Amino acid sequence: KTTYRQCIIYLDSFFTIDGTASFVTKQPDYAGFTHIYSTFSPSLKEIIYFLNKRSINLYAEQLAVITALQSGEKATTANGVKAILRFLEKMDIDTKGIRLYDASGLSRSNMITTKSMVKLLSAMTRHKSFSTFYQSLGIAGDPKDIGHVKKFGRKSILAKNTRVKTGLISAVRSHSGYVTDRSGKQIAFSFIANNFSGSYVAIDKIHEKILIKLAEKGN
Repeated sequence: KTTYRQCIIYLDSFFTIDGTASFVTKQPDYAGFTHIYSTFSPSLKEIIYFLNKRSINLYAEQLAVITALQSGEKATTANGVKAILRFLEKMDIDTKGIRLYDASGLSRSNMITTKSMVKLLSAMTRHKSFSTFYQSLGIAGDPKDIGHVKKFGRKSILAKNTRVKTGLISAVRSHSGYVTDRSGKQIAFSFIANNFSGSYVAIDKIHEKILIKLAEKGN
């Protein structure tokens, strides 16, 4: 059985290294450059709007890195995740039901309970940035919305009455957000279907039916 060490020795036998390592490029002297043009990022409000409406994973990952930097840590995803968990704890949300590996939700190592998600959604209604967050969620059944839920709840009580953020990876489908029932009460909800063998459309229909019942309970 070949050991790791034996493998390294074998590979080293093909190479001869002598001399001293040195940098082949140098940090440019920007002081000698001519400034041509400056461009600025859109506002954080605009970024979050498109992030949630269009599920732009790159934006989510970069915001995690920036969050780490703003918290005084090295700009890495791991530090961004730590900052997110600290925020959740500050919002009095039990993080025992949450495991984050990235900020976009693409990793299968991510785990969260619907209970934790609903607690977060409820806590956000009391946060100073709630309006920005709420407006960034997709509008169910609204053909003019740029989000992914234009057909969700169409021609039902959910249409233009429900704000939704969807989630989708292989064999996982989720819908979380807010719906207003007939009595005018706003309800936070979260549905996550894991390891199903059917179609995503079928799961969407199930979630839609549950939400319709929830919205009509205020009758």
